[in-house]
Amino acid sequence: MQGQVTIETVIITSILLSSIIAVLFYAYNVVESNSQNIEFSNAKILMKYLADAIEQISLGSGGARYVRIPVRSGAPGYVRDNTTLRIFVEGEMVFEDNPDIIIYRGGPLVSTVFEVIRPELRPEIKNELIVDLNDPIVVAYTIQRGGALIVIDTLRVRAGCLGIYTVMTAGGARKYHVYELMYTVLNVYGFHGTDGITIIVENQGIESQMKIYDGKDTITIRVEMGGRVVEKTLSPCVNESAYGSAVLIRIARLGIKGP
Repeated sequence: MQGQVTIETVIITSILLSSIIAVLFYAYNVVESNSQNIEFSNAKILMKYLADAIEQISLGSGGARYVRIPVRSGAPGYVRDNTTLRIFVEGEMVFEDNPDIIIYRGGPLVSTVFEVIRPELRPEIKNELIVDLNDPIVVAYTIQRGGALIVIDTLRVRAGCLGIYTVMTAGGARKYHVYELMYTVLNVYGFHGTDGITIIVENQGIESQMKIYDGKDTITIRVEMGGRVVEKTLSPCVNESAYGSAVLIRIARLGIKGP
């Protein structure tokens, strides 16, 4: 009888201990999951600030910006894309890039859905390779791919008409329809830190070149990347005759690094 009581006590105690451990494990996962999701939500705000900083500096406003991102279960990083982006003007390749893409990887208990968090007004820009001059180049979005990710990329060309200007050429001063093409190169050098990582965005310079096309009022540009090909014809924005067209190509180079 004594032995039976002992066995029953051991069984009941084991069941109680197992139940307590299961409850504690579940409670820990719930608390940790909430904590990681809050961290990811805060990271979305900070990565949006980072995207804003990249946009501002690519336009030439300021030499440097920085954003500090706390590191706990998630952390920022980057991916060097093997896909080549090529820009053509009137059939001539004028620039190519193997883009760097900034990412933030959330904790293992975080899940997300696809959402463009920047720009908010025109999220469809994420899928466009050529945008207008008043559109943003930098896009930030969330995606579930091997975990919850926040992605920042600059995989698009801003293009449009500036007006008619007098341009000095070998033949003298002449009026041309002037168009502008802008592209931003991200040179990411890696991030390091434990409690937090400060990401610095630096202006490394803007390269400019001018292409002259006598006798042409419209200009056709083409952007190729990863099997996608997009063409756009730029037309004059001023109803005035000109000697031809001039295309100003501006490539902004930005350095992205830790302290």
